[in-house]
Amino acid sequence: LAFWNTEMNIVSFDSKYFDCFERSLYNNILDGIGADFKHFFYQNPLESDGELRRWDWNGCPCCPGMLMKILPALNSFIYSFDDNSLNVNMFIGSSYENEDFSISQQKGKVKIDSKGKVLTVRIRIPEYVENFALLQNGGSVEFTVEKGYAIIKGTFENAEIEVNYDQKIRRIFANPKVAENH
Repeated sequence: LAFWNTEMNIVSFDSKYFDCFERSLYNNILDGIGADFKHFFYQNPLESDGELRRWDWNGCPCCPGMLMKILPALNSFIYSFDDNSLNVNMFIGSSYENEDFSISQQKGKVKIDSKGKVLTVRIRIPEYVENFALLQNGGSVEFTVEKGYAIIKGTFENAEIEVNYDQKIRRIFANPKVAENH
C-alpha cells in the first residue's frame, strides 16, 4: 500500500496519496515489528485480553523483506522532484542536495537554495491539519493550493520557509456495528 501510494503521487502530484502513505507507515508498518526487529505482528485486533503476542516467524514471511525494502528507502519518499519542481511530501528532519538545489528541514522550517534556478515548490498540506500557513524568511508568502499542496514559484536563495498549522487531537472510533467495539 505504501509503495503503491508513492507511485500514484508521482503520476498525479495529489497529496491524498501521501496522506495514505503516512497512515500506512505509522499505523501499519512501524507497529508491525517488535522493538528487537525479530518479532512480528500482522493482526490489528480491536481488543485483546493480553494473550496476543508477536511471533518469531510466520509461514508468509513478507514483513522482514518489506521492512528491508521500505526503511532504507524512506529518504526517497520525503522529497520528490523533476527538472523544474520540488515536492516536500513528508515533514521529517532531513536534507538532500544535487546540482540544481539543496533542501533541508528541521522543526517546521524548510531551507531551500535553488542555486539561481526558478523552481515550483510544492509543500504537502496533510489532511489532518487546520489553519495551514507559510512564512518565507520571516514574512508572509502567497501560495496557491492544488491537490493538497501549497505551491510557491520562484528563485529560492537560502530561503527559509516556515510551515505552520494546527493539529488537533482526533478520536477515531470503529463503526458501532463492529462487535468488538465496546
